[in-house]
Amino acid sequence: MKLNVIKLMAVCWGTAAMAGCFTHGGGIGNNNNQPQPDSGVASDGQVSTDGQVVSDGAPLADAAVTEDGSAPGEGTISIYLTGDMTPKTFNDGLSGQTPTDYVIAISEHWAMTSLNDPSPALCFDTGPSPVEADLSTDTLVGVCQTASLPSAVYTHGRTKVEWVTYKVNGTLHYSGMPLAGTFTFFRAFSDTTYLGEPYLAGEGTVRFDGITTVEIPLAVDPPLSLPGVHTETVAGEFWMSFPYSQPLAVDQTNTQHHWARAHWEIFEGFRWQDDLQHALNQVGVWDVGVSVAETEAVLFPGVTGFHTTASTVMP
Repeated sequence: MKLNVIKLMAVCWGTAAMAGCFTHGGGIGNNNNQPQPDSGVASDGQVSTDGQVVSDGAPLADAAVTEDGSAPGEGTISIYLTGDMTPKTFNDGLSGQTPTDYVIAISEHWAMTSLNDPSPALCFDTGPSPVEADLSTDTLVGVCQTASLPSAVYTHGRTKVEWVTYKVNGTLHYSGMPLAGTFTFFRAFSDTTYLGEPYLAGEGTVRFDGITTVEIPLAVDPPLSLPGVHTETVAGEFWMSFPYSQPLAVDQTNTQHHWARAHWEIFEGFRWQDDLQHALNQVGVWDVGVSVAETEAVLFPGVTGFHTTASTVMP
């Protein structure tokens, strides 16, 4: 059973991991000098992270800059990551569910003037302690010191992803018995440490919790490049390079505090094709067999889209 499940999960990750995570390019700025609609911003322009609106109505980045080490008068761009669970209608013929406990670990972000910029500008680098962004809330993942960014028009971003984990519900079929439970996926995208254990890029685990608990190690190949998004693993580091939908014009002398927010669209983002050829399978339930042929194919492993919003484009 363990060997078959290892193979099964390797196929699930190898063929579907990251597909659909970045189907829409994200932009850090907009071209009308107005903030874009933002799920983290109330109708009056005030920002909240957990339902509590900032009392002065300032963008969340402004409330956080006292923690970024900048001195008064220094400009910053605070970068946030959040999960967008806005309901949407799907016409893809698939079943879906919204993953829970969805966490992405980010350690670096660079701004680039082109996809192949030979001299990208470092925005932030957390070193060996990546920021763990819980997609059920709004997480400050890093702060760019404006003075450290050369004045330029930046069109692309490059981000280092350490690891990803999330949970979905499903039914494991074994020896004719349907076992309902929860599948927890963990995937190291870069050489990293998770819960005190070292992992190489591509390694991970899948754990089934139900009538019994089984944790299985797995190893998969790096995901392939996606349209509009360049992904690569270099010396054990996983990088995503992607275009901003609107260029970000940065003036190195600007002293204002700005923010940019990346939204991962995770509402029913784990999507699979129901297969009712097997008698015990059910519509709307992710059914997992002990062979690939008996397992329902996952087309979107947790995310169906991606977009960004930002405060006023810097002059």
